[in-house]
Amino acid sequence: MKKLLPVILLVGLFGITPARAFNASGSGKVGLSPATSTLQTGTETPVDIIFNTANTAISGISIRLTFSVPATPDLQVVRVQPASLDGWTFNVNKIYTSGGKTTVDLMALNGTVAGYANNADTKLATITFKATAAFSGKAVTFDQTQTKMLKKSDASDILGTLGNGTYNATGATIQTTITPTATPTLTPTPTQSQQQQNTTPTPTPTPTPGQRQSFLDIVDRTLQRKKETVATPTEPPVPTIPAASSSQREIPITVNPFTNAAGEAAATFTLSGTTDLSATVSIRIQPDAVGGTTTADSTGYWEYRILRPLTSGSKELTVTAMNANGETGLHKETFTVQGTSPMGILPLIIALVLFGIVGIFLFLRLRKGGLPPAPPPAAPPIPPFMPPARS
Repeated sequence: MKKLLPVILLVGLFGITPARAFNASGSGKVGLSPATSTLQTGTETPVDIIFNTANTAISGISIRLTFSVPATPDLQVVRVQPASLDGWTFNVNKIYTSGGKTTVDLMALNGTVAGYANNADTKLATITFKATAAFSGKAVTFDQTQTKMLKKSDASDILGTLGNGTYNATGATIQTTITPTATPTLTPTPTQSQQQQNTTPTPTPTPTPGQRQSFLDIVDRTLQRKKETVATPTEPPVPTIPAASSSQREIPITVNPFTNAAGEAAATFTLSGTTDLSATVSIRIQPDAVGGTTTADSTGYWEYRILRPLTSGSKELTVTAMNANGETGLHKETFTVQGTSPMGILPLIIALVLFGIVGIFLFLRLRKGGLPPAPPPAAPPIPPFMPPARS
């Protein structure tokens, strides 16, 4: 079941059907950096896989790189190291050699509500090569049918540019042995909607002898089954968390109280709670379509400030969490936002009006001749007359 987790996440989180063919008119780009280099035999050389969405929000990327190898291998892939990107989960990371070809499979899913967009070449992962013999002009290419960049809003493939690489190697031959590794065969179970079920089973294509059944082919078949059994929504759905299987842990997610005893909240407030360490937390409030993402700290604590004021009425809060292993958790609750009563600000309005009237009165009196003059100081009192005393 752990090997099936990428399929469950892709189907449950995105509900998508990737395009089968490369879209030459797409705006997205993947490539290798550096695209050309001369390797030294026996020395490890890193090459970055880069991507650029051209400011289009995406929900996921799948990569397949291949290069030919002779009977005595001249180039190895030592490791593939995913980059540290917030909100991304890398679900497939395989290297295998068979039939005179080495293949690298990599799939990355973005679990944020808004998706991911950039307009500059960004590192997705680093491949470490090691040459074991001298060679010239070895092409490392992206598979056009298995390399995709999925648009967040409608899951269409926007990938239009594949930046392949060409490499040379110099130095003495190093004796090494590579054991071919067969691609694992996965058999996912189709997902059916409770509202609509197709009673006619869809047969699973069986590969002919010698034919490789790739991981992405299995994903496409699984997603096609989902498309046949689930009605297409009229608008892009809010990401949901797939049900936890017997081998998939449902991670804890708590939300601290943010309402009063009557279940009422202010128009803006701060949400907080706890979940797995460093998990990505997505917040969504409907029907206002307000929300975003944040990341739990090293203790599992997370916090998110609702900055855009909510309208009055009944609301539904959905909080989802995903840890680095792709395990998920879900919290839902309803609450009410009360509108501001006009009587609550009436005293302030009255005070402002009175203050304005007094100000206008004083201004007009000053323009007409100033304020009334101050009264003259009072004269000192005259002492009573006292006749002189008789002698």
